[in-house]
Amino acid sequence: MFYDKIFDSLLKKARMKICEITEAGKQERILDVCCGTGAQASLFSEKSDFVYAIDLDQRMIEFALRRKTKVNFGVAYAERLPFPSGFFDAVSISLALHEKEEKLIKSVVSEIKRVVKKKGKIVIADYNTSLPFLVWTIERLAGERHFNCFKNYLLKGGLEAIIKESDLEVEAETLAFAKIIKIIKAKKHEN
Repeated sequence: MFYDKIFDSLLKKARMKICEITEAGKQERILDVCCGTGAQASLFSEKSDFVYAIDLDQRMIEFALRRKTKVNFGVAYAERLPFPSGFFDAVSISLALHEKEEKLIKSVVSEIKRVVKKKGKIVIADYNTSLPFLVWTIERLAGERHFNCFKNYLLKGGLEAIIKESDLEVEAETLAFAKIIKIIKAKKHEN
């Protein structure tokens, strides 16, 4: 798949940082939401024996299955995850929220919060709010709806705004890929 050949090599270091910040143990259950070609989930499978990954695009899942990893891949809506509440020790989503409409972002993050354990880890990686022209060009080429979601994501304050609106508590954050990607590890507020 063309997408995978280009982006896998470019994003390898960022994906490694996502694994590092997640700090997953061998026996922890990890879910990668909007997994695409399965590159991030495959890296998680080097750290944990219990990795699950979902994407809505059947073709992406078919490609991911060719990786021959021990990841449990499946087709599912990110806003209706087919898992019980509190099932995962860690849940990640990478470079997917910026392409969704605001209402859908809220639904996806709400589902992530539902399926992660009370003291579980939520790792979200997406665009930083200060981006070079090349990123804007790439996002524009993805189509009008995609580009409008991207612009709205940035106008609303990006990842920081999503974390705040979702009532998540930031535990750690870092930048990757020439400071283009922000990675935040958060947890649910304890009530």
